[in-house]
Amino acid sequence: MSKIVPSVDVESSAAIAKGCERLRGKNWGPPASLLRSSESPSPLCPRLPFWEDVVKAEDPVPMRVRVHFMKLQHVDTVSQEFETQVWIQFKWREHVPVGLQSQGEKESLGHEVLMASGVGAWAPTLSFLGSIGNVDEERATRFVHCAGDGFVSVYHRYVIRGTFAERMELLNFPFDQQRLHVRAILWDCPAAVHGLSVGQELGGQPGPCRTLKLEAGDCQVYEEGFIQSDAWHLLSNVGIKQGMTGSERNDEGVQYTRLNVYVTLRRRANFYYFNICFPMFLLGFISFVTFFLEPTDLNSRMNLTLVILLTVVAFRFVTVSYLPVTSYLTMLDYYMTSTFCLLFLVSLQNLIVFLLGARELLAAFTSADFNKWTGVALASSWVALHCLLPVFAWYVRRKNMMLAMRDDRESGDERELERSPL
Repeated sequence: MSKIVPSVDVESSAAIAKGCERLRGKNWGPPASLLRSSESPSPLCPRLPFWEDVVKAEDPVPMRVRVHFMKLQHVDTVSQEFETQVWIQFKWREHVPVGLQSQGEKESLGHEVLMASGVGAWAPTLSFLGSIGNVDEERATRFVHCAGDGFVSVYHRYVIRGTFAERMELLNFPFDQQRLHVRAILWDCPAAVHGLSVGQELGGQPGPCRTLKLEAGDCQVYEEGFIQSDAWHLLSNVGIKQGMTGSERNDEGVQYTRLNVYVTLRRRANFYYFNICFPMFLLGFISFVTFFLEPTDLNSRMNLTLVILLTVVAFRFVTVSYLPVTSYLTMLDYYMTSTFCLLFLVSLQNLIVFLLGARELLAAFTSADFNKWTGVALASSWVALHCLLPVFAWYVRRKNMMLAMRDDRESGDERELERSPL
């Protein structure tokens, strides 16, 4: 298995440069600015211009990632999208050429000098997934030269603004918790080809060079940039994960680094408590008025129940406008269904009481007794349901908090980033 080495002779440099040229024709290889002369102590065909003094040639290159969610707005549950502005910073270390190290000990090396020497010629190129419309990007690169150790720290910054689609899990709505993801692919950072080690030759050509080991730096969420605090509770933690694209997405089976950053929101349910649940609770109690009407007056009883049923149907149309079309029932759907079931049982009770009173089917158990005890049972069940509702909501939120500490179910191949020492 061949490895990238820090120095090569002229013949090897020509062969590797030729291989890089072939890879560049397949959009694999590095730009020509990364190819250095044989006098340079750097490897000639890495995709990343890192040095063996930093990491071993066969190891992934460490790179620190910091993410700041500067703005987060227009989180739309129905259209399942959100608008955000994210600041992403990458930091890595590169070796300063020997000729510049002595100069750097005497004076500060400028940006132009380092760029002209090939330092910082590479920078991660991000392609954002799930964006709706265009994504505005701002990029900037700067250097911090550490005199004496022969290395320079390279900082590359992205500031993106755009609208992103997010598949929201609404099973626990309105007690749900959502993760809003910004996903990107680093096209310049492949990993292994069909499981082969990085740097292994493929058909006589150099393999895709080093992969990255992303490490997490300090991340923040700007609460002042979140304008929907009345509807959502913004959690302060920012998640960062690294994964790989599928090998089937590339003709040569190349896997590229995938970056996944996300922030977590927890929905505030007070709006749904007071505008949906509380009116439904009162309408259910109003239906119990039929238990105090004459048992044989079926017409008056059913008229009142029918009016309440039509009111609940109108509320049902209102709740549908808060949610996208899903193939499953949310918790709010189950609650609304329980209200329909209550009205059905009240209507059924009215009919049974009428039949008992009109035909005297039971002599020992009068229709008045049946009306009283069934009414008490239905009213008690309705009150018990609403007493248990806050307890159930607390349990669901607690469960969501535990699930938030685990990996996303749709991205089991991704891993949480370790803390970066850079």
